[in-house]
Amino acid sequence: PVKEGAPETVLAVRRYTAGWTSSLMRVQVTGAQAVSADFAKLTESDSQRSELTALPLTALVLLVVFGALVAVGLPLAMSLLSITIALGGLYGLTFLMPISSFAQSVVSILGLGAGIDYALLMVNRFREELLLDGQSQAAAFRTLQTAGRSVALSGLTMIIAMAALFIPPLNFVRSIGAGGVLVVLLSVLCSLTALPACFTLLGARVNWPR
Repeated sequence: PVKEGAPETVLAVRRYTAGWTSSLMRVQVTGAQAVSADFAKLTESDSQRSELTALPLTALVLLVVFGALVAVGLPLAMSLLSITIALGGLYGLTFLMPISSFAQSVVSILGLGAGIDYALLMVNRFREELLLDGQSQAAAFRTLQTAGRSVALSGLTMIIAMAALFIPPLNFVRSIGAGGVLVVLLSVLCSLTALPACFTLLGARVNWPR
């Protein structure tokens, strides 16, 4: 892991040695902290680039599946909500344990995958239930009883699997486990709380506009 102040120190050393480079000699800074600092920087930029690429493509696929903008926006909103809260929780964990930069990428990848997947199942079921009587509150309740149970069971399975990463005595592996458990748990909670609340408020407007 990158030690406190290491990136700034590495940058200062590189600036200092930049003037030594000539046609006869090339100076580069290396070592554990230099590699860790570069790795953290590249991981962060790659994660941001993947999110900016994945979100528009995912929205396009959901638009083809649902055919309604509001229905498309709900899975994306739940996914972004769970990722945002998970990243905040991950920051809080840094005060309790070492957290590797790998964890941020895991949160983004699993947050998009699990969050959209769970919300997709819930939205699809709610639209089916809404056709029965048109009552949004009753349809949301039936959605929780059916699709909600599937989401809870799937999330519990993933949480148990990710929690197994706490067993190896390696900080970066445990960091991945912590990020995975946190974001999957939040994805499930968002799908079972915030999403049904949106269903109740929106009602038939979940299909707007066709």
